Amino acid sequence: MQKSLRRIIQNRIINGRNRTQTYTKQREIIKINYRSIERTRTREQQQNNITITRYYINKQIKAQEEFKKLAIPRDKTKFNMTNWEANKVRQTFLDFFIKENNHLDIKSSSVVPRNDPTLLFANAGMNQFKKIFLGQVEESEDMYNWKSAANSQKCIRAGGKHNDLDDVGKDTYHHTFFEMLGNWSFGDYFKEKAIDMAWTLLTEKYGLEKDRIYVSYYSGENDVPADEEAKRIWLKYLPEERVLPFGNADNFWEMGDTGPCGPCSEIHYDRIGGRDAAKLVNADDPNVIEIWNLVFIQFNREIDGELRKLPAQHVDTGMGFERLTSILQNKTSNYDTDIFTPIFDEIQKLTGVRAYTGKVGEEDKDGIDTAYRVIADHIRTLVIALADGGVPGATGRDYVLRRIVRRAVRFGNKFMNANVGFFVQLVDVVVDQLGKTFDISNVKDIKEIIQYEEDQFSSTLKTGEAKLKKLAKKAENKIISGYDAFILYNSYGYPIDLTEIVAEELGCKVDRDEFEVRMEKLKEESIASQKKSAGSLKLQAEQTAYLVDHKIPTTNEEPKYSWDNVNSKILAIYIGNNEFVDTYTAEEGNDKVVGIILDQTAFYCEDGGQVSDIGTLGDYFEVADAQRFAGYVLHIGTLEKGTISVGEDIASNVNFANRRPIAANHTATHALNFAIRDVLKANAEQHGSKVAKDKFRFDFNLKKAMKAKQLVAIEKRVQQLIDDKLPVYKSVEKYVDATKIQGLRQMFDAKYGEQVSVISIGQEIAPMIADPSNDNWLNYSVEFCGGTHIKNTETMKSFAILQETGVGSGVRRIIAATGDVALRGHAVGDEMLAKIQKAMQISDDLVEQTWMELKREKEHLEGIPVSKKEDIEVAMGALWGRVKKIQKKAAKGLNKRSQTFATQVINKIGDSTLPIIAHFDAQNFPSNADGNMKQFLTKFRKSMADTPVCMISEDVMGEKIRIKMDTPNPDVLSSKTWLDTILAVFEEGKGGGKPTSTVGLIPSANVDAQKVIAKAQEIQSSIPVFQFESTSAPEKKEAPTTTTNQETAESIKAEIVALQEENQKLNAFVQKIKESVSSV
Repeated sequence: MQKSLRRIIQNRIINGRNRTQTYTKQREIIKINYRSIERTRTREQQQNNITITRYYINKQIKAQEEFKKLAIPRDKTKFNMTNWEANKVRQTFLDFFIKENNHLDIKSSSVVPRNDPTLLFANAGMNQFKKIFLGQVEESEDMYNWKSAANSQKCIRAGGKHNDLDDVGKDTYHHTFFEMLGNWSFGDYFKEKAIDMAWTLLTEKYGLEKDRIYVSYYSGENDVPADEEAKRIWLKYLPEERVLPFGNADNFWEMGDTGPCGPCSEIHYDRIGGRDAAKLVNADDPNVIEIWNLVFIQFNREIDGELRKLPAQHVDTGMGFERLTSILQNKTSNYDTDIFTPIFDEIQKLTGVRAYTGKVGEEDKDGIDTAYRVIADHIRTLVIALADGGVPGATGRDYVLRRIVRRAVRFGNKFMNANVGFFVQLVDVVVDQLGKTFDISNVKDIKEIIQYEEDQFSSTLKTGEAKLKKLAKKAENKIISGYDAFILYNSYGYPIDLTEIVAEELGCKVDRDEFEVRMEKLKEESIASQKKSAGSLKLQAEQTAYLVDHKIPTTNEEPKYSWDNVNSKILAIYIGNNEFVDTYTAEEGNDKVVGIILDQTAFYCEDGGQVSDIGTLGDYFEVADAQRFAGYVLHIGTLEKGTISVGEDIASNVNFANRRPIAANHTATHALNFAIRDVLKANAEQHGSKVAKDKFRFDFNLKKAMKAKQLVAIEKRVQQLIDDKLPVYKSVEKYVDATKIQGLRQMFDAKYGEQVSVISIGQEIAPMIADPSNDNWLNYSVEFCGGTHIKNTETMKSFAILQETGVGSGVRRIIAATGDVALRGHAVGDEMLAKIQKAMQISDDLVEQTWMELKREKEHLEGIPVSKKEDIEVAMGALWGRVKKIQKKAAKGLNKRSQTFATQVINKIGDSTLPIIAHFDAQNFPSNADGNMKQFLTKFRKSMADTPVCMISEDVMGEKIRIKMDTPNPDVLSSKTWLDTILAVFEEGKGGGKPTSTVGLIPSANVDAQKVIAKAQEIQSSIPVFQFESTSAPEKKEAPTTTTNQETAESIKAEIVALQEENQKLNAFVQKIKESVSSV
């Protein structure tokens, strides 16, 4: 129903775009209704989620009771539960495949993917093998010759498509971090052997009862035939009633909308036993659970949805380590196994709360069991992620890690009353469990990062609560807006559920509907930002298989290092949509993107953080990008005119003028890497880089921001390498030899082949290979790198650090430049410094205006080195000091002028109590705006106690229009109302105050003071505007110039009466004192 409404509304909106203005109004009404429907849908989704969670929690509670009552005791002669501790479960799996079945021992990849922008975290064992499945492996890579492999892969499901974060703790089976036991075949064995090995491992090695095992196979759907082969193999081991067919939802695996896919066969286990549980398979029964999934990758899903058979068929299996361990230890929950119990013991020791009892939902009345699960799961996730180079931060996966820290700390604080710092103390117990298996060595760094995040969030909690209290005080109808809740969440990291709890304590509610709408918009923006294409054309498994089948060799890329153009031959032309053509002709007005594969190329394709070359093939094919797929370099671009054909000879023309600054910047990243280590005397590891033509960025681990003098020293160290005109050496060496070189730098978590390219600045490589342990090599920049580089550091000409910022806990980023960009940056900085120094010498009457001009110029400076920025700030500070002295001197004269201005206004309005506007124009009042208005008002109020006044001053120095309202009788005219009337028109304006007195500011860059005055006049009709008159009468004429004798006499008489009254009061006071003394 909702989908239909949505479709109708969208159609009406689209059809109404070119209609009359009347229909436009109708369309706006439809939009409002649509947003209302969206909010209703969001509320319903939230309620559904709550209902579903409760349903599964209740189902789990019921299943646990059922297990206790009905579970058949396991045969201890065949199955020894006490011996299956977690490490033994993992090792048995690995030994079976690696030692007994000759699989390669491929260690788990990092959970923080370095070269896969489609993943927040590694969430399945197959992630590191995607290139094999996609047919993108090059012959030079080790994995090109892999036939089969096995491992225990570290996985995190928190954020993105696979996100279990918010479910952790609510039940006893969700985790953000888990291990996936897997074995793979890359065109080696297929279904029969995969099933045979799975059966042998489960029933003979682990000893699982055969009568408790059920399996599923693909039943066929949408013209895809059933997997009868898998069914036939399973019937060797199980009766037909336990070999069950299921459709696409359960038994057809796909990597994405396109790409490799195929049927799968799942293995399920009945915890209770002694019954027919076939109907409970895939029925969300906690006692009949899937333990292993065998995926048979045999198809490729095309863009048009069609399935094509893959040239090489693969096997991808995954078994949940935690779930298998719970079965082998005869536990109904993963959290009851020795994977988690040591962490629970440590939590109890640190917090002093009761022991873990495994309760969920309403049974966990104090929330402590939920907190145990959240904290234990989250500390495992963080230790693994940080060990692999992850860092909490503000965006993407970094923000997910920050959320995980904060969620754990909040649960500990709320349900266990845990002190700040408890969470980081759990690191050691996790390292004890997983450190050897996954080689966790950076424990000190992990602790420091978690400690920092824990401290920061503690501060955030206090800040958020303080802000909430302020919001609650001014909340209309006791409802805190969704916008405010969103700002708390997005800007301060304050969770929405905590916002609701604190709001309730303060007697308020939160507009959750508006919050969710804003969150949905944020998600849409995030998704859109992640959909940046890596290239307009891509080759996947089907296309690379086509090239292999047609005997097309991979591209020879060696010429790219020679800096010479080469003649090439066109081997293939790809026009997208899985279509290769022999000939392609340009069409007028058609800018179709085409990909060309050559036998050899001088083009550098995007790799290692360096952008690709641009140039031409022949005279008319413009190459805008070059990407590598399985060893084939695809030259992506457009044919301006003419025809190109397969077999044709064509010139490979690189734009070397474009490459030269890129190569200089790439060599500069090496020089910078060396300089950071040399200056800081710290082992700062590189975390990534992006090298472009105009500048480059370099990320590295460092716990805090560098001081200005450190940045200057690093910049000077790199410049010294340039000035020394050092040769840059390149040599291809054996990895095992090169990695021994003292001081050699290599990318964290990067995978290298048997041969590596070594780049050295200033030192030949052969002596390093011959004597790798020589400490002298620490004095040189030596790195593994396959990018293009300059031949001598003097080509860089100059070096400039443009910016240094943090991009996450413990990770800093430097943006820098070389060559003309750096020279220009230094020159602009020097020119600016010269201007400031010159301004120090000019006369006093010109200093203020000059300072303003220099301030504006400074704000628009770009590409200035950090070192020069520091010097400019110091110089501008000195100039500002001179400006303030001049202003202080001038303020005395302006104060007197302001009083004179007040006298002028008093003389003109007489006894009037109607509102007035006093305009302090820039010519007469160039500075001291606040002081001028204060002096004016003090003088004005001595004579005009009840007259409302609006003072408008042009603050030249601050580039603002300043407003001050003073209305003694707010019932007649409120200062706040008057100011709000003005600010409503000027979006950038701000201000506030009391009904009797307010102040406001409006940036004056695009606003004329006369417009502000005109708006101020609208509060009432005929409000006069006064401006200082430099030729007006002197201040001594403030009183009326003509008075009668009668008026003078009356004035004196009034003064005598007042003095007599004061005298009587004084006499009465003295008499009272005397009486007090007498009584004493």
